[in-house]
Amino acid sequence: MPQRGPTSVYLDEFRVGFNPRPDPLERALKAAQMSVDLDPTGHLSQHALAQVHFYRGDLEAFFPAAQKGVQLNPNDSTIVAMTGLLTAYAGEWESGLGMLEKAMALNPYHPGWYYFPLAFEHYRNGNYERALEEARKVNMPGYYPTHMTLAAIYGQLGRTKEALVSIENLLQLFPGYGPRAWEELEKWFTKPDMVEHVVEGLRKAGLEIPEDRRDDVAEPRSGIG
Repeated sequence: MPQRGPTSVYLDEFRVGFNPRPDPLERALKAAQMSVDLDPTGHLSQHALAQVHFYRGDLEAFFPAAQKGVQLNPNDSTIVAMTGLLTAYAGEWESGLGMLEKAMALNPYHPGWYYFPLAFEHYRNGNYERALEEARKVNMPGYYPTHMTLAAIYGQLGRTKEALVSIENLLQLFPGYGPRAWEELEKWFTKPDMVEHVVEGLRKAGLEIPEDRRDDVAEPRSGIG
């Protein structure tokens, strides 16, 4: 994922559970704001601040910061792609996917995570076969969201055997994901109906997910930020 400064390290504590300590988003916000203060025209600084706003749920602040980061360097394919991913997950799917398409054109040999928003765009519209086509392009077997995504899609397609394999792979990388599913999905998808739609697919795949969205403790998971 983009840039590995202090902000990104603190964000990884929150979004993927790497070495978590108290108040990761507050520390990330302070680090990102300091970076912007030191280099207000730096696209990486603006992008870092935009990411923090997104994970804090402050979309009013996220969109202008994200736009500024892209405007400062529109040819940085990784920043454009990550901004597109977050923009789509914030509910602006058309705009976000447009950025993903631009990023793919800038870097034809892009990493597999670029395909996640494309898969979920088809998923949210009920086009599960198309969603599966895009999800299979991710090719990141050591990243737990890969298997979560495939499990939800297979669950919706009624492909029980493949769904169970995906759930098994998911739980190997993230033991205890079921009780944490609501919380983990809400980190990325800002719209409740999208979260519920993915939970529905995971339940159909065979994953036990509580109704009350309780926050049980899960073991550390494997993946990249």
